[in-house]
Amino acid sequence: MSDDSSGYAESANWDIDRLDVEALGREAIATAQRSRHPRSIAPGVYPVVLRPYATANILNTLGY
Repeated sequence: MSDDSSGYAESANWDIDRLDVEALGREAIATAQRSRHPRSIAPGVYPVVLRPYATANILNTLGY
């Protein structure tokens, strides 16, 4: 894995045995692999599609 990417996954459950840690790891790795070798783009207006984690974070922050 290169130093120019990152991955993230999260989950919660009161019962630790119900957390699928392997699936979370696969999700984080897949995200890191897709974000490798970013490139610059020209300034401008671009459509943005937010991942569920980003949407939840924004809504949580607005609700705070």
